[in-house]
Parts: sequence; C-alpha cells; structure tokens
Amino acid sequence: MEYYSIPDQKLLWVDADGLTDRGKAVIAEIMRADDYGLSAADYELPSLSGFDADSTSATEQLADAEIKISHAVLDYAHDARGGRITPSRISRNLDPTLALPNSLEVIESIAFRSDPAAYLRSFQPDQPQFELLRKKLIELRGGDKPVDAEKPR
Repeated sequence: MEYYSIPDQKLLWVDADGLTDRGKAVIAEIMRADDYGLSAADYELPSLSGFDADSTSATEQLADAEIKISHAVLDYAHDARGGRITPSRISRNLDPTLALPNSLEVIESIAFRSDPAAYLRSFQPDQPQFELLRKKLIELRGGDKPVDAEKPR
C-alpha cells in the first residue's frame, strides 16, 4: 500500500494500546455496509478483542490490524462508489465509465479528517432517492431505525 511506503507516515487506526477511536469509528461504519446494499462480510476487519500490549505478538497484531483496516477502507470506498458492477452489463443506457476513487488519495484524505466514518459515508450516492431506498431496505430487513446518513461538506 503506497501510503505506508512513505517514510514517517503515521498509523491511522491503531496505537500501542490497540484500536484508536478513529479505527473503531471506521470499523463501525464498514460494519453498517449492509444498510447501503453492500455486504459487511465482504470486508476483512481485524479483531483485537483481548489484545495484550505486552504480548510478544502485539506489534504483529497491530500491524496486521492497521493494514486490514486500510484495505477495508479502500475496498469500501471503491464498492460504495459503484466499483462492484460493470454498468454496461446491466444496461447499454448506463454510463460505462465510473469515477472510482484513487487509493492513495482516499488514505491521505481520511488520515486528516476529524470524522473518518463520515468521510467513508461520503462515497455513497448522495441523491435523496438513494437515501429513501436505503431506509426502506433497513426497514424491510427488520433493522433498527436507520441513522440519517450525514455526509461531510
């Protein structure tokens, strides 16, 4: 991953004690992928439950968690933007070119956002019709009342 190849880059999702609040927020947002018609199970996320900072494998666990979360962020942004489909396979009337996010730009942008979960949500469609469909999907699945999707401005 290009971001981590640059010297002295800060870690985005973990610190010496395990997941940071930013890491937890991003994981929670990705776990809500089903609310957007995606599948949360498609994103490999780490489990640091029972993490022991004094363990001999702590550094490896943290490194693994950092990379897994970054990959999940990139995959989610790609999928939310429409990268899971080939529009022309659905209909010739759909625009066959998708504006998919650049990986390095996504990671560099999310690195300085005060609300990384909101930034991740910003990759979802912003049309009111999509929001109505999303809420109906949650309702039909018997889910909790959906939280209004707030997008960063």
